[in-house]
Amino acid sequence: EDVARDLTVFYVRTGFNDRDVETLIQLTPENSRKSILVDLAEEAERLGQKRQAISVWSMLISSKIAVLENREKIEASARIAYMSYGLGEKQQAVSEFERGLSLWKKAGCEPDAECAILQKRFRKLVLDWNKSEETKPTASLLSAYIAYANAFKSDVEMAYWGGNVARELKKHREAVALYRQSAEMGAREVRSGKVSDPNVPKVFEASLVAEIEMAEASGDVKVREEAYNHYLDLNPTGEKEFEVRYQLAHIAYKRGETEKAAEQFYGLAAKHKTCESAKPALCKTSADLALDSLVILKRDEQLEARALEFSVKYPSAGGEYKAIARRARLNIAAQVAGKETNTSTLNDNIKKLRQMDLNGAPREEVMLSYQNRFVLAEKAKNFGEAELAIASQIKMDGLS
Repeated sequence: EDVARDLTVFYVRTGFNDRDVETLIQLTPENSRKSILVDLAEEAERLGQKRQAISVWSMLISSKIAVLENREKIEASARIAYMSYGLGEKQQAVSEFERGLSLWKKAGCEPDAECAILQKRFRKLVLDWNKSEETKPTASLLSAYIAYANAFKSDVEMAYWGGNVARELKKHREAVALYRQSAEMGAREVRSGKVSDPNVPKVFEASLVAEIEMAEASGDVKVREEAYNHYLDLNPTGEKEFEVRYQLAHIAYKRGETEKAAEQFYGLAAKHKTCESAKPALCKTSADLALDSLVILKRDEQLEARALEFSVKYPSAGGEYKAIARRARLNIAAQVAGKETNTSTLNDNIKKLRQMDLNGAPREEVMLSYQNRFVLAEKAKNFGEAELAIASQIKMDGLS
């Protein structure tokens, strides 16, 4: 054993190759091989003999010359990954990185204290790598982030930073997945009241927003919808909540789920707290689309009622909404006149036509209201109303 240790010292001072290592193995008692080879690898690594160190660590992992515990194999892979990265061999670094984390996932790691240090080693490699590629990240760096995030899911920041790398590379789906993981783990910490880092609440919100941005960039409606719902599930009162609900309503509208869209847009425009005071542009847009949906559904009664409601809530667009309400009432009157025979219903519709606000209405709509009143009155045998309607038309003609 003493001879083997002396030879180890000689090798690291003068350099060595694989044949030298084989000689060392033959001269080393079996029960001392692991410690001597580990010493050789560590000393070579310390002195910057990276390729020789990689070779010895690789032998220790893959051959039967010494039995390593799973934690020791994981550490060997971490060391090889770091040295390969240092040599510019990034694909080899990723492969070793993934191998080490695969060993961890498959058989675990003990004891906890030493394994915590190992996790920090893996984390540091990714962060150092990221720093060196800050302006132009590579796919290999993203692979390292993904491997780390899969192994250590509770690390909120690493998943978020990995998402940023995926964003830079325009890998939208990978970015969505990483941001989603960061948000879920962040939400868990925030809800527990025990955050691992003061930045976690900010990273949590940023991850949710970034997930949405990447989902939108992907061009996939399903991915977008999942991201919007994910935001509401984890942060139902977040800063983007109103906008997210609007986008979900818009997806339903475009998909042809018109009834669902009508209610969602109405809920935003008429009831959401955001539209009570500040009234951003999306509130008015929501009102418009809520009414458009009712037009498509041919629900004129509801269209009239909601248009009148919006004329009060959004006074700057009051004339526009009153015009929509008028057209809806005129459509209803025409439909009733064409098929209804119940006197009470006919007279009720006459009353609603008379109550209709005609201020600012175009001449053709005013005339149409009188014509509808006349037709309804005739069917209801309400001759007094019929005479009033005719007189109003004559007066209107006289003014033309």
